[in-house]
This record gives sequence, C-alpha cells and structure tokens, in this order.
Amino acid sequence: MADTPVAALDHTIQQTNIWLKSVAEQLHIEDRRDAYRALRSVLHVLRDRLTPEQAVHLGAQLPVLVRGIYYDGWRIAGKPTDERQPAQFATLVAADLPPSLARDALRVTRAVFGLLEKELDRGYGQGHRDAAASLAGLVARAQIPRTAAALTESWRRQCGSTQRNSA
Repeated sequence: MADTPVAALDHTIQQTNIWLKSVAEQLHIEDRRDAYRALRSVLHVLRDRLTPEQAVHLGAQLPVLVRGIYYDGWRIAGKPTDERQPAQFATLVAADLPPSLARDALRVTRAVFGLLEKELDRGYGQGHRDAAASLAGLVARAQIPRTAAALTESWRRQCGSTQRNSA
C-alpha cells in the first residue's frame, strides 16, 4: 500500500496498480508507464464512442484513480462520435500509444476490454457493459491489420484518402 494517511486513497492506488499490472501481464510488457498509456488510450477511445449517459455509467464503476484517467480531457459535446468500425477504433487507440504498442493496437484493445469485462462483471448494471461489449465484440471479431502502417492505410482507404504520409 501507499504511504498516504487516507484509506480511500490507499485503496484506489492499490486497485489502479492491480489494473496496470493486469494490462502489463496481458501485453507482456515491463514498463508500467506503457501499461498506463494502453489503459488510458483504450478508455478514452471507448468513452468517446458512448453516449454521455453510458459514459457516465461506465465511469461510475471504475476505481477512483482510473475514473480520473477515464474522464481526463473529456468534452461531452459531440458525443458519441460516429466511428464504429473496429479498424477506426484500433487506429484511434494506436495514435495515443508508444510505437512499440501502436503496432499491435488490436491486442492492446482486447487486453483492456478483457480487464473491463473481468472487473466490471461483478454485479454492476448491465447497460454500460452492453454498450462496451458491443464495441468490444466488433473489435474482437475484426480482421484488423496488426501494424500501425497497415492500420493507417486502412483508415485512409475508409476515409477515401489516397495521399500517403511521408513519415
């Protein structure tokens, strides 16, 4: 446990560390910062694809510290966004990941959805889980290219852009 004199803070720090450890183990990574970035990226992309009501219901079930990560930078206007295809979802996740993880954004997404399914399946309301499960099902069934370049190219094709980035 942490050295804070507030039990609620100690508990949420412990829960968050358990979540980060789970993500790190699923992704076979050592760096806890990369696990944090993976969790944050998937949560933000998921949050922005839910209605505000669904997003709030999901957020209410997260550990306090993870909830802060989830809501960080949220702009409620214009939500949910229209992107519903797994390739779009994975491309958006990849955009916020370190290069070593961006190459496998689908695996990162599946790892975080697996954690959410495991942790949120403990008697919480069905509505927000159904919304998240719908998106998770799309991602899980998708035949999405696994590299960042392939994800980017897929995104360009779907958007009708044929210009290539020189990077």
